[in-house]
Amino acid sequence: LAVFDFLATDVDQFSQELTYTADLTDRLDVIFGGLYLRSDSHEPLLFGTPSFGLPVDTFDFTADQHLQSYAFYTQWRYRLTDSLRLTLGGRYTHDEKDYHEVDFFAGAPLPIVDASKSWQAFTPRVALDFTPDPNLLIYASASRGFKAGGINAFATSDGSADEFDPEFIWNYEVGVKANLLDNHLRATIAGFHMDYSNVQQNLRVLNTTPGVLLPNVVNASSATINGVEGSIDANLTTQLHMRAAATWLDATYDHLLTNDLVYPELGVRDFSGNRLARAPEWQYTLSADYTQPLGGGMDATFRADWQWQSKVFFSFYNHPLNSQDAYGLLNLNASIGPHDGNWRLSLFVRNAADTYYVTYAEANVAAGFPSLGGAVGQPRTYGASIGFTF
Repeated sequence: LAVFDFLATDVDQFSQELTYTADLTDRLDVIFGGLYLRSDSHEPLLFGTPSFGLPVDTFDFTADQHLQSYAFYTQWRYRLTDSLRLTLGGRYTHDEKDYHEVDFFAGAPLPIVDASKSWQAFTPRVALDFTPDPNLLIYASASRGFKAGGINAFATSDGSADEFDPEFIWNYEVGVKANLLDNHLRATIAGFHMDYSNVQQNLRVLNTTPGVLLPNVVNASSATINGVEGSIDANLTTQLHMRAAATWLDATYDHLLTNDLVYPELGVRDFSGNRLARAPEWQYTLSADYTQPLGGGMDATFRADWQWQSKVFFSFYNHPLNSQDAYGLLNLNASIGPHDGNWRLSLFVRNAADTYYVTYAEANVAAGFPSLGGAVGQPRTYGASIGFTF
């Protein structure tokens, strides 16, 4: 419906982090740190809706957003015994966002949007790791995560700010890491449970801006993820290395009531129990690389990577049109260079089987008009690269 004459985002960002580490005793070490981040973004948007007789320069919107973030953190690790260590840590984060929007419709000003918001959070971490043998590590941890809220750009036309809340998560994990067969085989396995509240989701929704669908962040209530992941690294010979990894996820929304963009006539619906967006139930990766000495200080390496994932949905609505069925990608690489590695010439083929897949899809109904759009994944691609180490 909309034709964009100009769409851009200009972002200036500065960050600085300072960290101090020390071994206080032979059993206790500590980390102190601080982080400062400043970001200024400027987003002009010029568009129209020719299908309704409005030329491309009818809407002239400009949004400016300023972010300042401060964080302070510390971590203390104490060796309770020669094989048991306790870790305690915490981080305090303070985020401030200021938003200013000036819009014009056919040269006439619309209400100015001014908003300022701040969020704070303390995110602790506690962990235990046990090494009964130098080649075996058993660990357990619990930690809290935080993602600040924000203000959606171009979401309203009445001067109000469209805000979304911060996202929080508690993550619990237990795992084992082992070196076997004289370090020729490394294996890891971990199980985890994640508890989300106010999950942030990016959706293309119908804004109060006349008839325009723009991506907005909304809070999708609560969600739970249970999963198991494992990997095996094997040095089969001095020349052949292989790696395999797999992940299983049970990721669902616990409570989610919202409007359905595909079937707006149904009003608010219950999507509790739906699968999280972009969370495949299964993922596998398998890779192998073989290095062949060529003489004269040179060697050649051949590598193959296979990645596979089960079906994913691109939104919490879990509509078949907004999804991608299971697929796998094969990537190949051949390189040559000296043993010291100061340069490397590579030939590569990405998506060697030329698999067709989409990286995003969305179905919507805006102002009574159904639409379906998306983005197609990269087809088979050939190329060459050369890298240097200085």
